[in-house]
Amino acid sequence: MTGWIETAFNELAQKKTVGLNDRPGGNTKEPGSITVDRIHIIRYPTLYDYISNGCELTVSVAIDFTMSNGDPADPNSLHYIQPDGSLNQYEQAMIGVGEILVEYDQDKKIAVYGFGGIVAGHSGASHCFPL
Repeated sequence: MTGWIETAFNELAQKKTVGLNDRPGGNTKEPGSITVDRIHIIRYPTLYDYISNGCELTVSVAIDFTMSNGDPADPNSLHYIQPDGSLNQYEQAMIGVGEILVEYDQDKKIAVYGFGGIVAGHSGASHCFPL
């Protein structure tokens, strides 16, 4: 059996057997079919499910101080600090997600940590430090 299929869940549930299409460039006369013996639906909880059932969120953010993303003074760096004060993509993402999540945080405070930086008074890089 060599082939492919593009289908919807309902089609598989109703037809039970669906024919496969031949792969591009293939020369298979009958690529085969897929038969569904049973369907078991697994529902994964959403953020809403957790919150509506009493789960409390604590929002925290970690900032990467390693040089893997480049020098913040380099305009090509993902950590670039804009001279005009506009936000880089990381800052925009943290604010965008943070503004939504903090609404579900019990104390409305965001813990901020850093990693990969050298903390004052220490000689090596720290893997986690409060900011």
